[in-house]
Amino acid sequence: MEAKNKETTHSPEPAEKTICLVQLTRLGDLIQTMQVAKKLKASRKDIRVTLVARKRFADPLRFILENVFDEIFTIDYNLLTNNESSTLDGTLDNIDSFLNKVSEKPISALVNLSFSKPSGYLSTLIKAEFKLGVHYDNNSNLIVDDNWSQFVYSNVLGNNLNPFNLIDLYSNIIGVEKESDLPLAKKGTQKRILIHPFASLSRKRWKISKWSELIYKLLKDDPEVTVNIVGGKEDVSDVHVLLKNPILKEFSPRIKNHVGTKSIENIYDLLDNIDLFIGHDSMVGHLASLKQVQTITVSLGSVRPGETTPYQAGAYVLSPRTKCFPCQPTEKCELFQCHSDISYQVAYSVVEQIINNGEVDMNVLSKNISSFHLSSVNIHRACFSSNGYYRLESMTQNVPDVKDVFREMYRITWAFLLEDKDESAPYPHLNQASHQTLLNSIQSFQHLFELSEFGKKYTKYILQEVTAETPDIAKIKEFSKKIDEIDHLKQMLATTNPFLSPITDFYRMKKGNIKGENIVQLTESSYLVYDECSSVCSVMYELVEKVIAEYKIKSGVKSPNKQINV
Repeated sequence: MEAKNKETTHSPEPAEKTICLVQLTRLGDLIQTMQVAKKLKASRKDIRVTLVARKRFADPLRFILENVFDEIFTIDYNLLTNNESSTLDGTLDNIDSFLNKVSEKPISALVNLSFSKPSGYLSTLIKAEFKLGVHYDNNSNLIVDDNWSQFVYSNVLGNNLNPFNLIDLYSNIIGVEKESDLPLAKKGTQKRILIHPFASLSRKRWKISKWSELIYKLLKDDPEVTVNIVGGKEDVSDVHVLLKNPILKEFSPRIKNHVGTKSIENIYDLLDNIDLFIGHDSMVGHLASLKQVQTITVSLGSVRPGETTPYQAGAYVLSPRTKCFPCQPTEKCELFQCHSDISYQVAYSVVEQIINNGEVDMNVLSKNISSFHLSSVNIHRACFSSNGYYRLESMTQNVPDVKDVFREMYRITWAFLLEDKDESAPYPHLNQASHQTLLNSIQSFQHLFELSEFGKKYTKYILQEVTAETPDIAKIKEFSKKIDEIDHLKQMLATTNPFLSPITDFYRMKKGNIKGENIVQLTESSYLVYDECSSVCSVMYELVEKVIAEYKIKSGVKSPNKQINV
């Protein structure tokens, strides 16, 4: 009798899943998206990550994007609408062709990180099993399902009190864990400097004269320093004005002008021979952080430093203490007071210390710079919390702006309630004005809490009525009218106290996206929204109380060893 060999059975390998990221915004946002995708791929070996981006922004960065993304689909609005007969049918055919390419391999999850109408409609058209971020239903109603996308749409686009870096927000949307091995600027002599003195808007950049003064001081005081200047073709005329300044004439051999002559890839390669980057908020700063080059960012105008500065421990940020900073891009401004608040003397002293010591010592800086100059500027150094969140740590002894105080408290609150993470921060140093603002706000948080509790109460009444044997339609309408009044009062409250707007905006967005197939499910979801709003108000109330109590105990003296937390 002959024994038969048993057939070896192999369990099928799990099918590779595809995650598609949609990012239609500019170069810096694409680099930040790539940094998140890199972390995602490192944590999950069983997935493909594809990118949908605009051709004009993705093509110049393709040399680094291709190292992370498995496939890149670029969209050109002009080519989509261009067809031989210039007809609507031809345009629709072009769009269908693009969508078929993107969906050729089934997409398990599509994540829209752009939060604009075009990206929302595009995300709606792309076939995927699951979608995050902005998209629309068949009736063109806005759909934003997940907590963190709702947060970005309401808090990043809606106000300037967002406490999180965009990379952290993108990571939260996708579900990428924060890294323990965080990027850190390289140490060493910082003699080879790269400067990008330009920005997309005039409100976001210094005048050329300030950059001339800074470069002059750097070259005059240290004969070993060399300066490389980079920028796009649109910046050529400005760099000629800068270099024609008579004070720079004798130092021209140590100034290398690359403006308009180097591609983004060339600049990226140039960073291998650079020790220090100085510039405004831009794509070049993000490239520098990828190469672990020390960065100093001068943030002006509508720039929100905590959101967009290079994602790197040890990065320095100079920002004005002007009350209107950061402004909204749509606001008109002719004075540009925030530009005057950051003097080239402060910038030079910061750069000088990094050149000589690799870091900034505020005691030394205070001796070198007059209090007049230091009192109008904030100097921050980037660090990461124990949970991996990027944050800017103040180095100056200036009393923080009350907006910064609220950002820190909101960072603790949102991390706790949306991520179940315990964040902490040093007690802020208040003055009489900020103390009074907190006193006024604590009453507003209490009123918002009470309104949310009323919202819970009337949604309960509706639930009781609709589940009764004989529901009274008149009562349901009456309770619904009360809820509308409550929502209106919440918005009025946020109008009188803008520091409540992160809460009211977020929960208005959340309520607009509640799910349910019938009135019972919708009412239950509405109840949960009011309940969450009450919880946020409760946590913020407690934090504000702690800060006020500490101020009273210390009489305005900072207590660096204590932390506030939930």
